[in-house]
Amino acid sequence: MDPEYPTRHEDYRDAGSHPAASQGQPATSPYQASSRQWSQSGSQVANSPVMRTEVLRQAGPVVLAWLVVVSGPYVGHIFRLQPEATVMGRDPGCDIVVDDMAVSRQHAKVRLLSGEDKQPRFVLHDLASENGTLLNGEPVIRSDLKDGDIVSIGRTELVFKQVLRTKPEAAKRQTTKPETTSETT
Repeated sequence: MDPEYPTRHEDYRDAGSHPAASQGQPATSPYQASSRQWSQSGSQVANSPVMRTEVLRQAGPVVLAWLVVVSGPYVGHIFRLQPEATVMGRDPGCDIVVDDMAVSRQHAKVRLLSGEDKQPRFVLHDLASENGTLLNGEPVIRSDLKDGDIVSIGRTELVFKQVLRTKPEAAKRQTTKPETTSETT
């Protein structure tokens, strides 16, 4: 063990034992939640963010949705929808690029919104496209999407698929007594 670089927290109690103390810097334990890092020479290396524990449980419901191409040039492609908005069109800057001359550069957008009942919902918006956007064969400007809906832009049809998992409520257990039969002889 090198006495110049103590490894236990208790060894930093004396400010003179820390290599940085001789340079007028405060003694700091590597075990404290600090963003300071020290090089072997005792000088401060960089300010790095404090590592935080990863939270495994999300606060709200888990919402996942996809658009699956069922007809057109990209049959079989699956596009996961972004949490904020997903833009579809011919422009290379779109989230879903559809190489079809009947599709506008920015043709339609799908946004995740919170409904009146605080439940998340996906909404399809036509972005003033030349040929329009169809939802289940009907022209739309704005409409809520439901699992299984068919969105048509140009010659491409996409099926909307959604998984919505809410927090499981406490299961109410019903205790039932087994039925007893009494036989008379």
